[in-house]
Amino acid sequence: MTERIERGTVRRGAVLGKPIRHSLSPNLFNLFWQTSNQPNGQYLRMHTDNIELALESCRILDIQFASVTHPLKQAALEASGSVSPTARKLGAANSLRLQEDGHWHGDNTDPDGVHFALEQINRSQPMSDRTVLIFGAGGAANAAAYACLERHIPVSIACRSTGKLSHELAGDDRLTIMDMKDAQDHASDFDVIIWTIPDYPAQLALTGLQDCQHVLDARYGFQRPSGFFGRATVLDGLSWLVGQGAAFFRQLYPEPGGLDEDQLDRVQDRLRECRSSTPAAAPRHIALIGFMGAGKSTVGKIVAEKTGLSFADTDAIIERRTGMQISRIFSTRGEAGFRNLERAVLAELHASPHPSVLALGGGATGQPEIQHILQNCLTIWLLRDLDSLQQVDPSNRPLMNRTEPTTLFKSRIPDYSRVAHVVLPVGETPPEEIAREIAGMLQA
Repeated sequence: MTERIERGTVRRGAVLGKPIRHSLSPNLFNLFWQTSNQPNGQYLRMHTDNIELALESCRILDIQFASVTHPLKQAALEASGSVSPTARKLGAANSLRLQEDGHWHGDNTDPDGVHFALEQINRSQPMSDRTVLIFGAGGAANAAAYACLERHIPVSIACRSTGKLSHELAGDDRLTIMDMKDAQDHASDFDVIIWTIPDYPAQLALTGLQDCQHVLDARYGFQRPSGFFGRATVLDGLSWLVGQGAAFFRQLYPEPGGLDEDQLDRVQDRLRECRSSTPAAAPRHIALIGFMGAGKSTVGKIVAEKTGLSFADTDAIIERRTGMQISRIFSTRGEAGFRNLERAVLAELHASPHPSVLALGGGATGQPEIQHILQNCLTIWLLRDLDSLQQVDPSNRPLMNRTEPTTLFKSRIPDYSRVAHVVLPVGETPPEEIAREIAGMLQA
């Protein structure tokens, strides 16, 4: 975990936050890897609002960099061993990079995302000649104001309260605070509107904007009310996402020769295609994976109760059908015989038209056929900490008698990582609360 990040050594990253099931960050980094000349790494979604648990999970999984989203940005800054001047000024970190000493370096590349998005507008008229009005005063508004002030562009911010506005920014004489209603009445006087409010309240609609005006909407992938920004040209937050991600990617791979302007345009186009394509049908089944003792069966039953779905434990089904415990199956038929049974049971459950919650055995993900099935489920990896592995009861767990638990777990990390759509750190969280988080993912 103290390895220097150099060309070709960045293997695994994560996006940390909640809710992140539909985050585009993994897609973005996959496109960066494909577009640049860097070897592909692996990128995981980690669903948690606990920064200590998130960073401990990063240590367990040998994650070397992380994109940070709501609600962890401020906590990520506080947990960093060192921070960039930008992150310190904004009071939040949206990216973490592992250092040689094993500590995390926190940075905030959101202003880079704003710069990149403004460049899309800049192609028609220099930004230095424009006036900017920002709606909102949270983290995104701070980043937008910071980016504009860096470009020596005077900024007005419309907000109900300045409580979330960076103190350093609030003290800048190039920044003007406006009442929300006053800003709405005078929005047509500004060349560029940056919208950072996390919704589209009807009472704040800017229907009077003209086609000569531009709106940078920090949101993407949301249905915006028709005519909410009048006739203005609207650029959504996808450009912002690409720009801030590219800035972080260049920190990981500082060598020249990757992610130039043309490449970023292609990445942006590809991401928009992914976003606008017909969404795939929601998976019928929720599959819980993870090492033995992670609580898959206990949590799965509660999730089924909360959602009205049926529940199935593949190990329990195998024991019921064979009349033997798992340990007995291993001793009489060998691991290969057990895996055949496991594969057949999961294929049968997956083929059922009735949605269900499936709890899989700890080693199931090592089979290619099962990996294929899990791609068509919402596959959630319940991740326990390494210390708790020593407390797992080895009875009826035959592989625990052959291999030390931590060694066995680490050997399975690549398979879990390959199929998991979401990593859910367990820690000391009660099963009821874990089940509630999973049920919430289904509604996101």
